[in-house]
Amino acid sequence: MPPQSVQRGVAAAELDGVKIAARPLSIPLEDDGAVHRLQVRLG
Repeated sequence: MPPQSVQRGVAAAELDGVKIAARPLSIPLEDDGAVHRLQVRLG
C-alpha cells in the first residue's frame, strides 16, 4: 500500500509551485506565452 494510503487517482497536484486542492483535478489553461510547471502525484 502506498505511504499515504491513496491507491488510485490524484494524490496531489501543483501548478507553478501552488497546490491545487480541487477534485476532480481541473487545470485552467491560458495562452500567456509563459512556460509553466505542472506536477501531479498519482496514488
